[in-house]
Amino acid sequence: MQASWTPFSTGTLEKFNGSSFSSIGNGFAVGTNGTIQKYNGSSWSPEASGTSTTLNAVEALSTGDAIAVGDNQTILKYNGSSWTPQTSPLSFDIRGIKFSSALSGYAVGTDGIIIKTLDGGNTWTPALTGIDEDFNSVTVQGPDSAWATGTGGVVYTTIDDGATWIRYSVGHLGTQTGITKRQGGKGHVTGHGGNGRVFDKSATSISVGVNALEKTIETFKVYPNPANELITISMELAESNSLTISLKDMNGKELEHISSNSNAGIYKTELNIERYSSGIYFIHVRNGERSWVQKLIIQK
Repeated sequence: MQASWTPFSTGTLEKFNGSSFSSIGNGFAVGTNGTIQKYNGSSWSPEASGTSTTLNAVEALSTGDAIAVGDNQTILKYNGSSWTPQTSPLSFDIRGIKFSSALSGYAVGTDGIIIKTLDGGNTWTPALTGIDEDFNSVTVQGPDSAWATGTGGVVYTTIDDGATWIRYSVGHLGTQTGITKRQGGKGHVTGHGGNGRVFDKSATSISVGVNALEKTIETFKVYPNPANELITISMELAESNSLTISLKDMNGKELEHISSNSNAGIYKTELNIERYSSGIYFIHVRNGERSWVQKLIIQK
């Protein structure tokens, strides 16, 4: 059966960048100049956002709340009657947002930054920084898994609630603007130049890749974590190749760098972090074409 589309009027000429619906009678669309339009099931009405900043994405929650994000680290939360600004821990343009529940969600954007909330968008913490690409879209699958995509064909995924992120290829190096992931392992990526990719964990090649990803997360350990003096970085390398390990702060600044040629198998090294202050840091590892990142908490 062929679907039909019916135009509707929102009463604005602004450019819309994103929309989200929690039900047939509750939805939002956001766009340029801080535009927010709310849908009540039959008509659209303007909302006062309190900003003229471009808004790029919105997430309508089952509670009736909503979160809108945009340029200049803009985060707005809707409480059922009004929008109030929230604080971002990092300065970046936020381009995508997705929640796995009414409390837990991710927002992604420029400079390879992902932030996370566990309280419905009231507070946010860095989940991934220091990636040399921009993120444009994020999707979630259950409470533990998330996938983010962006420029340079980049896709990063976590299956342990944001503690570890693995770079995962879908076979395209162009800019990717959208990603969805569904129960059962299937997902879709879309991007510039008519690019579209379907990936399915049940397919042999994808299954091998995902299984390798899960094994990497199981064997990639940074301990103790939290730490205050000396940490051990341990991993199982799938191939003999060049290996680089970097310690970066939450702003993506590289603080330590280890480079070597390593054989396949178990690899361990120690790193003294005593001189660094308390906070969130990230251990970046690259072995040939494989890349992964783990969050490190320094606690004095």
